[in-house]
Amino acid sequence: MEEIRRQVAAARRRLVMQQFLAILPWALLIALVIAVIGLAVPKIWNIYVDSNIWIASWMGGAVAAGLLFAIGWTLAVRRQALDAAIELDRRFGLKERVSSVLSLRSDELETEAGQALLNDASRRVESLEVREKFGISINARALLPVLPALVAFALVLVPDAQDKAKAALSVNAEIREQIKRSAQDLKTRLAEQQKRVEESGLKDAEQIFKKLHQGLDELSKDGSVDRKQALVKINDLAKELAQRRKDLGDPEKMQKQFEGLKNIERGPADKIADAMKEGNFEKAIEQLKQLQDKMEKGDLNEQDKKQLAQQLQQMQKKMQEMVDAQREAKAELERQIQQKVAEGDMEGAGKLQRKLDELQQQDRQMQQLEQMADKLGQASEAMQNGDMQTAQSQLSEFSDQLQEMQSEMQQLASLDEMMDEIGDAKSAMSCEECAGAG
Repeated sequence: MEEIRRQVAAARRRLVMQQFLAILPWALLIALVIAVIGLAVPKIWNIYVDSNIWIASWMGGAVAAGLLFAIGWTLAVRRQALDAAIELDRRFGLKERVSSVLSLRSDELETEAGQALLNDASRRVESLEVREKFGISINARALLPVLPALVAFALVLVPDAQDKAKAALSVNAEIREQIKRSAQDLKTRLAEQQKRVEESGLKDAEQIFKKLHQGLDELSKDGSVDRKQALVKINDLAKELAQRRKDLGDPEKMQKQFEGLKNIERGPADKIADAMKEGNFEKAIEQLKQLQDKMEKGDLNEQDKKQLAQQLQQMQKKMQEMVDAQREAKAELERQIQQKVAEGDMEGAGKLQRKLDELQQQDRQMQQLEQMADKLGQASEAMQNGDMQTAQSQLSEFSDQLQEMQSEMQQLASLDEMMDEIGDAKSAMSCEECAGAG
């Protein structure tokens, strides 16, 4: 009997939950419609109350009221144990065995027929998976609250009547001074970064700084610009930075790709492989220079040369495998996209296209990686042929490519810092209370 009660209780819980999910959308719909009416009041009439508190009170109260009403109504009309037993019989084809057992009085259960029915029902329900037949589903009615919620969101974006009155009395001179102050502060912060960039020799980043300074100068000198125009100008500058960052691809992901440089045989290039595996290009370049010095001075014995040739060959192979894996992943995504389009699944094709776009952003780095792998391969082959001069030349070109990748990493860091600074400037220009101080 205990097993029957357990299964019936499980079925009842799921029936009650389904009732709750059926009631909740209607409850939230009504509550949110009332909230929309409340939110519309300050848009029409001046009421002296904080807008955020007003919105939070109506929206929070509506959601809370809807939930409480749904819970209360569900408790009032919830299905009983016998209802659950009947549903259990019906959905599992038990021919009223469970409901019949629950309907029997205790003295009737003690009879031979009652015990037979009880044992038969217990045996049949003990292996049932209630979740299979009592799934909790959400139908289209769950979207009922969406419309009033969207209307409420739209109303939040509409200025209050009180705000419109304030805007009409705003002092343009103060806004312009705020914009000028924010632009000057941004120029000061960017000047410090520009100095570091110039010291690093990042020519592309220097050009970006010049454009930023030119745009900020225009923003500071234009006395007629308002806050909206200033934010548009700042957004344009941010878009230039974002485009440059996109053009660079994602060297950070490339950095992670080098984690695959493991299980390399021991030899003179150990520290180079370890530094690249850690993504420390600066250290890798330093170790590579030391190795080139040893090669030039003839400090490598025959065993060292043999080990170095093997290490370079292994590194070349693993780096080429990274390139091939990316190409295969792109080709597979393209094949899947074509299949989704042929099946008419445009949503699925769109998701796959976004993944493909992410991979394509790494194309530039993959080309670099393939070139680097080629240099290592040529260096290894030259060493195996005893041509140390060619090997050194190929390693020098490999070092230059590593340096370029390190430069791009530094440039990315500078771009990220600049975008943060621009974000702070936008906040300062939008801040009415701080007068542009941020």
